[in-house]
Amino acid sequence: MRWDMEKRDFRGLTRNSSDHIAGSLNRFTLAYEGKHAHLEKPFLESHSLYYLQQARSAGVIAFLLYLAFGLADALWAPEHRLVLWFVRYVVFAPCLLAILLFCFSRWFKWQHMQPIISLVMTLTAISIIMMMVIIAPKLYSLGLIIVALINYTCIGARFVWASLTGLVILICFIIALVYIKTDAITLTVNIFLTVSIMLIGMFACYSIESDARHNFLLSHLLRKEHDNIKALNIGLEEKVLERTAALKDAYEKLVAEMEERVSAEARLLESEKRFTAISETAQDWIFSKNKDMRYTFVNPSMCRDIGLPASEILGKTSSNTFDQQTAAKLSEMDKAVLGGEVINTDLTIHLGGQQKIVNIVKVPMTDESGRFIGLSGIVRDITQRKAMEESIMRAEKLDTIGVLAGGVAHDFNNLLMGMYGHVSLMLFNMDTKDKYYERLKNIESCIIDATGLTRQLLGFARGGKYEIQPTDLNLVIKKTASMFWRTKKEIRIILELEDVRMSEVDRGQVEQVLMNLFINAWQAMPQGGDLTISSQNKAVDEALAKDHGVAAGRYIEISVSDTGIGMSKATMKRIFDPFFTTKQQPRGTGLGLSSAEGIVKNHGGFITVSSKEGVGSSFSVYFPASKNAAIVEPASSSGLGYGTETVLLVDDEALPLKAARDMLAALGYNVLEADSGKKALEIFKEKRQSIDLVVLDMIMPDISGGRLFELIKGQDPSVKVLLASGYSMEGQVAATIQKGCNGFIQKPFGLEKLSKEIRRVLDEQ
Repeated sequence: MRWDMEKRDFRGLTRNSSDHIAGSLNRFTLAYEGKHAHLEKPFLESHSLYYLQQARSAGVIAFLLYLAFGLADALWAPEHRLVLWFVRYVVFAPCLLAILLFCFSRWFKWQHMQPIISLVMTLTAISIIMMMVIIAPKLYSLGLIIVALINYTCIGARFVWASLTGLVILICFIIALVYIKTDAITLTVNIFLTVSIMLIGMFACYSIESDARHNFLLSHLLRKEHDNIKALNIGLEEKVLERTAALKDAYEKLVAEMEERVSAEARLLESEKRFTAISETAQDWIFSKNKDMRYTFVNPSMCRDIGLPASEILGKTSSNTFDQQTAAKLSEMDKAVLGGEVINTDLTIHLGGQQKIVNIVKVPMTDESGRFIGLSGIVRDITQRKAMEESIMRAEKLDTIGVLAGGVAHDFNNLLMGMYGHVSLMLFNMDTKDKYYERLKNIESCIIDATGLTRQLLGFARGGKYEIQPTDLNLVIKKTASMFWRTKKEIRIILELEDVRMSEVDRGQVEQVLMNLFINAWQAMPQGGDLTISSQNKAVDEALAKDHGVAAGRYIEISVSDTGIGMSKATMKRIFDPFFTTKQQPRGTGLGLSSAEGIVKNHGGFITVSSKEGVGSSFSVYFPASKNAAIVEPASSSGLGYGTETVLLVDDEALPLKAARDMLAALGYNVLEADSGKKALEIFKEKRQSIDLVVLDMIMPDISGGRLFELIKGQDPSVKVLLASGYSMEGQVAATIQKGCNGFIQKPFGLEKLSKEIRRVLDEQ
């Protein structure tokens, strides 16, 4: 119906459009009249905006051509070129340029377009006519033809304005011809030719504007008819909605009546055979009870899980089937269901010595008169689903806290960078007997401890590995255990180390993991005890790998066992949660085990734990094995590295930037500093011949360190670059190093570390 109406209205609109348009335009000015007079201003605005960009582009091109044709002045009339250029470049070109700039300015409005077009055309024609009067060559009259063509066609001039402009140009042209005393024949031919061009142009302009106005009016009429049709459709839709609502009410009443009838018929036509077939194949429990809460039906799945045959369950209550606590909860539910409630809830029950989480659905059963005669129910084991949900929620919580911890650690590292740098400078060449020396060393020690805390935060946030290399984990275990024993001699350390494969790890972070596990064991043995540390090669199968989200294969297992107080099951579930601790402050921060887990997982490994209260705990750490040979750590050299080279220091944070600048200056380097990537590019472009090294921060707001590295290398591929960041050698840093970066230094750093790294990069061939 709606389509037929739209089709009929469109045919009527098409048939009557000529009548509408014919009586709506003034045949001389083409302005809208009568009932369509209100369309005049919208049309003028639409028409002007449609041709605005085209007119601007044409104006720019025409102005450039107007300037370029100054060359023709010198060719056609070299003896008059100075006069012609005066007219072209001094008198008219500035006027035309001013008008053109106004067209691109914020003061320009669409109402200015037609007057400006006429003014530009008139000024251009007058300048051509003046040059023609000066030298009277015939070729200059061609310029008037071009002006006329532009005036009437491509720039969107309206018929009235274009005709007025053409008339002014024609009059000026005739006056010029008479002024230069053109002979009668030439005068007649020029007038005839010019008038012909003007008439043809006016006809073309008239046709173009007439078509544009017709199309605008037709579009307006179509929109109007479309709005009418839309309003009609809305009215029809409202009526349909009213009718639909009435039908829906009737349908709901009918459905209610049908449900009552179906329910009655279902009770009467219940098929024992069909119900038995369904219940026997179901993995869920299906049962029913009478109003005395005694079982009247149980399916085989329920009998199998409870461990009793149906004969020992039927006719009995929950108290005869389940433990006292579970039976009490089930009986309370049964009473509510027999009172008319529908139960859908989760419940923890004890079954066969195990704790299960089940979803229970119970609904009341009624007879034909509506009296409650019993209940039926379904029980589904959701233990695994609940465990998976808890695992997912824990993972999401840890990821969220990890992002926060990583950001806090990064910002904190910048603050520590400033403090560490300035303390290093104060200690630089200070006499050890100075009264402030010991205090500054204490501050430096506190900063180093705080650096360890930020590394724990980054480790928990899985903030990456800093220096990965094939490592003999036994050597790391021996070194860390020796350091720990020097401070905790009340603990007896037992090493049971086998010959294990290499592993691709960050040695510093592995030491941090081991130290956290050792400290956790020490805190569990306040009166002392045995700490057993073992290592062995281990093959992780698909099942174990799947449980921990890693790849199956060869691993190195490191076990750390203590004889401490042990942990309860509730504590074991939370030991890897951030900020969870059973120790009183300040003995525990709650970050040790969570950061250890983050570090191990970031290396592609996993941690398992077993514990028994009063006996002790055992942590097993698994790192993926590697086929590469171990890299021997070079002996660390003492002393500072000095230099006189020029270093460009780039960091968007003021505090670490100033600290690093002062340290480099103290070491003798010539320092150029930039607090943004943009400023660094400017300095490097200006002074790249004298810059020997760029120390580059990775995280900056305007241009990232990785992108800035590419831009600098693009200007000078031989320049040496040292990356500095509070984050790790993964992600952007690793990618940048692979592209040819010369080194990485982790914030915060002191004077000695900075001096050695700077000299290493500068002295590297």
